[in-house]
Amino acid sequence: MRINDFERSVSLVIKDRQGAEMRVSAVFHQDAHYLHHNRIALIGTRDQEIELLRLDTDGEIDWALHTRPDWNLSEDGSYKQSETGKGWVRSSGMMQGLAIADDSIQPFADLQILESCERIEHGYHGGIGAKYVFLQRPQGWYVHNRAWRTPDPPRKTGVWKKVKLLGIKFRLLQLTLHRDDPRTATEVERLDLPGIEMAPIASDMDPAAFYEGADRLWFLIRLLLVFLPPVHHTAPRGEERRRQARRYLA
Repeated sequence: MRINDFERSVSLVIKDRQGAEMRVSAVFHQDAHYLHHNRIALIGTRDQEIELLRLDTDGEIDWALHTRPDWNLSEDGSYKQSETGKGWVRSSGMMQGLAIADDSIQPFADLQILESCERIEHGYHGGIGAKYVFLQRPQGWYVHNRAWRTPDPPRKTGVWKKVKLLGIKFRLLQLTLHRDDPRTATEVERLDLPGIEMAPIASDMDPAAFYEGADRLWFLIRLLLVFLPPVHHTAPRGEERRRQARRYLA
């Protein structure tokens, strides 16, 4: 069976608040007007539906993609790839009817994706880093283009700013995405996605401490975008907002 460009079949590991786990087949769906997978359909038997109901989730669950130990994605022995996230159980239940057997396999729950994180670890050069991309359109989000040879590159980055308290530096990021989705338009749409790129100030920073600090900084930046007052004067709006953000992060 051919899966279209907006679906992805996986094996999913679900974990509840007490650490109990279950593995289930699933399909990631990217609905129209979304730029990413936004929901997950869990597929299985009635026993798996009951197993999900027994988990202590309170509606919200942690999920991770199953990783096959017999598949090597790289010659680098330290290479690891994982994809995790959080989801909200939007609906659950299975169909019953004259033509449906008791042991039928069908969708039994629908999860809304609240958070998704892909992590890659390897032994190659380049150090550790993190990128956070979001879909809001902050006013004045201007990333200076330093790549003068490319008038409009698909990836623009700003100047590094240091947050010494966390041992992390960050810079503004803008990624250009060309969306070709026949469900919403017959033309190819260009979208500029704002984001943040982070890296440790010191090259020997502990990876666990870096990712914890990066998550904290990402949360703080999102708060600043929400609560910073609008700017109403002749100064460049993006530059003024950056000065305000620097004062908050100082």
